[in-house]
Amino acid sequence: MFKQQRFILRVLLCAVGLTSIFGLDKAWAMSWLGGEKIDAPLVKVSFCSGGDMLGSSHGLFVTAVDKEYALITYEDAEHHAQAPVVKEYRVSAVVLDDVKAIFNENGMVSWEKCPRSEMQALDEATTGYSFSFADKRRVGFNSTQDLPEGAYAALRKIRELAQAYCKKGELLPGLITNPVSPAEMNNPREVILGKITLNTYYYRETNLYARLSNGTDSVIKVKDNYALLKEGEPIKLLNDSIGQGERYIHPKYSEEFYIKLAKRLEAGNYTLNIDGYTTNFSIK
Repeated sequence: MFKQQRFILRVLLCAVGLTSIFGLDKAWAMSWLGGEKIDAPLVKVSFCSGGDMLGSSHGLFVTAVDKEYALITYEDAEHHAQAPVVKEYRVSAVVLDDVKAIFNENGMVSWEKCPRSEMQALDEATTGYSFSFADKRRVGFNSTQDLPEGAYAALRKIRELAQAYCKKGELLPGLITNPVSPAEMNNPREVILGKITLNTYYYRETNLYARLSNGTDSVIKVKDNYALLKEGEPIKLLNDSIGQGERYIHPKYSEEFYIKLAKRLEAGNYTLNIDGYTTNFSIK
């Protein structure tokens, strides 16, 4: 037993010595030897990919809600003109403990220091990985780096873990959106000539986004006055009383609006009003 301890000590001393000789970072070497782990609770995980020829994007997010629950969110858009299709699951908060175990077991704290790969495909999607902890520490790395052997197997294990928790969790109501037309694929801000139209296109957690398109030949002025109704009953917003800002939307252009909700929307039919312009949408 004593000889084994001495052997381990020599390996550690050798690794630290090599970092001095070759100018490597000691924390990097120690983490690979299992010396550096993060003890603080994991509060958020983000896997985001995008940048291919179609402009598609895909995201996986695991976010702490409280001591009992976490939220797993999937966002997928097949091309640049499509707003992401969002699916959200309420799951056990234990998922973040399980992800942190994989993070520490594989020494991921050191991966953000991995060098950039010499070979880059310009039209290939890039995936970024981010882990945020309760002590405000954040570890991030991406697929353009030379990650260590076995890295993608460990990251795939996290994806599979999230899927397993979703199967046991609760799928939450989401925004019902219309399919994108061929014209919108070429111009994601396609306007209807002669009309001013308001549409909701993205909803996640307590965030709602809408787009006001000006198809007329005149500039329109819009104030940041928001109101949201569910079947006639007002819904509390956190930014409904701004009312001071004004925007000017030029002909054949669109403007995006962000509505911060006080809480998640329940299933039902809604009406959004932005300075007198309205649209109806459903959460199911």
